Amino acid sequence: MPTTLGALGRSPDYSLFDNPTLNERILYVKYWQKKLKHNEEISFPDTLRNEIASLTYDFSFAYLKEALYVPTSAPRCTDLTPA
Repeated sequence: MPTTLGALGRSPDYSLFDNPTLNERILYVKYWQKKLKHNEEISFPDTLRNEIASLTYDFSFAYLKEALYVPTSAPRCTDLTPA
């Protein structure tokens, strides 16, 4: 018996999920907006909620999380002058 047959994460069975609907994306963006509410370095007005949800129509929840989380966690570059 090959060792990979019983290994976690190596199953040939995959679950496919539909991408979130517009309403689900709006709720997810709202969740992140609330989560980032207390971060004074980030401006996340209500007007962006629907715009972000509309622009991410073909995003999965994983991609949507990356789109919302990564820009908030990346180091800030304040000196933009060429070296």
